[in-house]
Amino acid sequence: MATYDYQPDYAASPGSVLEEHLAVHGLSHAEFARRCGRSAKLISEIVAGKAPVQPATALEFEKVLGMSARIWLGIEADYRLHQRRTNEAADEERKANDGVAGIGERRNAAERAREKAKASGTKGDKTAAKKPRKKIERTIARVEKARAEDWQAKVRVAELKVRVAELKASDRLKARHAHIEYRLKSAEEAAKERVETKLRRAVEKFAAAERTKLERVERKKVKAFQAQMVAHREKFQREHDATVQAAQKSLEMQPRKKRRRRSTAATD
Repeated sequence: MATYDYQPDYAASPGSVLEEHLAVHGLSHAEFARRCGRSAKLISEIVAGKAPVQPATALEFEKVLGMSARIWLGIEADYRLHQRRTNEAADEERKANDGVAGIGERRNAAERAREKAKASGTKGDKTAAKKPRKKIERTIARVEKARAEDWQAKVRVAELKVRVAELKASDRLKARHAHIEYRLKSAEEAAKERVETKLRRAVEKFAAAERTKLERVERKKVKAFQAQMVAHREKFQREHDATVQAAQKSLEMQPRKKRRRRSTAATD
């Protein structure tokens, strides 16, 4: 019995997710394989969806790309489940189409038999007249049953087509949503990295400006101290020179005073 509960069962391919991460980090398949310790052939098969992501490989992806191994394994499991459901839906549709074709053939055969029976009856064929009436009625019943089965099969095919269309629509919607989420996350990480880079550069620029300012202040202090020392030296030199000159004058004045005293004493 067909169920119509809407359950999105799409899962992005782990290979497509890996390819986007490698493009963001700027890594080639060979370089990524070397960092993971895996072969480049295995990485290419995972990207192409031919090889599954094993737990050990998921751990290596976590070390290199920073995404949890649990997420990688979840993406792998969802993708394989989606493939299984898609294959089962395709098998059911193929079986239904085969059933419709078989019913159509049986119905055509019954129609031909009934037309042949009617035609033989109108011609007055004696062998046809001897056939039991019940056999003709059974043929007509089989034809009606084939028609009913044909209608039911068509309904079943229509239901399967609607289900497939719903799955495809949900797949596209889920893929678009996952792509938008991934791009949004990448943009947020890039914006965060740009902000951190700008902040680091601003801090470095501010520190350099502060160092330059401190150096200028220190140079000014050193120059002021040197000028002060020169002024003190000049002042001390002037005072010393004045003291020496005063001492020389006093020494020159002493003999004159003695002569005056002697002359004064002689007159007395």
